Amino acid sequence: MRNGSNRYIIHVSWGFGGGVGTVLANLIEYQLAAGYRVGVIYPVRENKYDVSFLSRFSGEIDCYPVEMRHNRVRQLRLSQIIGLPIKRLYRQVCLQNPGLDIVIHAHNTIAVGLLRDISKLPLLVTLHGINASKGVTSQWVTQRIAKRLIRSGFKMNAVSHQTTEYYNSVLGTTEIIPILNGTRVKNNTVSRSQRPPSEKFRIGYLAYLTDAKGWRHLFDAYASLDEQYKARINLTFAGIGPEGEVSALQNSIRQHGLEGSVRYIGYVENAGDTLVPSLDLVVLPSASEGLPLTLVEAIAHGVPILATRVGGIPEVLIEGVTGYFIERNPIDIAEKIRILHDDERLYESLSNNARDLYTNKFTVERMAKEYSRVYDSILMCFKQ
Repeated sequence: MRNGSNRYIIHVSWGFGGGVGTVLANLIEYQLAAGYRVGVIYPVRENKYDVSFLSRFSGEIDCYPVEMRHNRVRQLRLSQIIGLPIKRLYRQVCLQNPGLDIVIHAHNTIAVGLLRDISKLPLLVTLHGINASKGVTSQWVTQRIAKRLIRSGFKMNAVSHQTTEYYNSVLGTTEIIPILNGTRVKNNTVSRSQRPPSEKFRIGYLAYLTDAKGWRHLFDAYASLDEQYKARINLTFAGIGPEGEVSALQNSIRQHGLEGSVRYIGYVENAGDTLVPSLDLVVLPSASEGLPLTLVEAIAHGVPILATRVGGIPEVLIEGVTGYFIERNPIDIAEKIRILHDDERLYESLSNNARDLYTNKFTVERMAKEYSRVYDSILMCFKQ
């Protein structure tokens, strides 16, 4: 990426938790290293994920917090439809920083909203997912905002080829382009073949704890394994979720007497650097996805994956090469777990293939360069 000393990228996001926050953090790190000035526009919500994200870049990025008037759920949803005051803040930044090439990079349509004035902005909107599991209203709002953006001539991208095809088809356009999520590797993984034979096979679920993500299917699959497998395999659930779902998981662990081999550890900060390298297998039985960063982080560390054939997952999961597709049922998941546990030669092949795929397709450098080219295009059109 060329030196960006005259470029100012202002990211707009409704929050910094989950995969969006991790992708954004990776992108900002590289933009700062390239000499870009970086800012973020976000609503003040005071949750630990936003606080952690902002403290990570304290003193390095400019923050533009937006106070939300309403806290109740219904009014908060209305605020999301209205969107954040991007244009007002853009004008403020322009007055304070004359001469800089400024690009607004919004993450998901919710950051833009349906009712705000967004005319005459150097704007890129990234679609991180499909929202298929979040209800008809959420999908309707996303599509209405996206249609508005396309009619107004703004640049848009999605984070996988499948998600791009979905939105282009639904919206009747060809304007949305794919830019695949990227990640970076900070901690090296100790290969399974290099560890003592006595160490257990470690499976991880790193996602929001809901039925849509399929945690129950994975738990039931593990519970159905013979005792000899349970004695050699550990299962870790990581991620936040509604209180009822968390309680259901914890109760299931107790009821099945699996406290010694199954654990729920909640939110893990920088899981791609800390938890993922310690795993042997990542499982995601999700009903819908964009391009899950958890799976990209897994292959970056040579960790094979089991996941459903939805959204952008086929970008990172190549059948029999980096892992195996699974159905959302415990029988199929349990069978695939046994195969990867038992066949060490197959496992090592999948692990090596996973690292190769990451190097060729999913690095942060590749992602950042593609975004930089889109920024160039936006600024060229905007100046004309």
